Amino acid sequence: PITVAIIDDSLLESTENFYVNLSNLSTSLIAINDNQGTINIIDNDSDPSTIGVQFDVTSIDVNEDAGTVSLDVVLNAQVQDEFTVEYYTVDGTTIEGSDYSGVPRNTQTLTFGGTNSNTQTIVIPIIDDTLIEYTENFQVLLENISTPLLGILANDTATVN
Repeated sequence: PITVAIIDDSLLESTENFYVNLSNLSTSLIAINDNQGTINIIDNDSDPSTIGVQFDVTSIDVNEDAGTVSLDVVLNAQVQDEFTVEYYTVDGTTIEGSDYSGVPRNTQTLTFGGTNSNTQTIVIPIIDDTLIEYTENFQVLLENISTPLLGILANDTATVN
């Protein structure tokens, strides 16, 4: 038998592999029929139902004259490879273009993993008008994560009032 020690780390990572090669037999009486073996290391740290990204705060109040609202999206694990998650806005009682500058679906992404921070910030411009109106709201949603190792967790929608 050949024994190779495997190091169990806490990084979320895709299946990795290495090769073991046989060579230089000490006899000519036998031959090596298959000189290479592949060893796959399957990560044991990934659970997309509990490990992934979500909004840090799911409801935030902002004054109309603030200019912008910032929403943090957090990753709750260390990830070796980069991945992306998309975000977009949806009107609630607001009107996109009159009350805030919306983000259309499939146009904006956040990048996590690798050398990127585990907290990424979405900044949405707020439009200050002179109308007297009730408190209005819109939502920012997360979708389309680019890796099967992680999930978008329960806090996938943030409401801005």
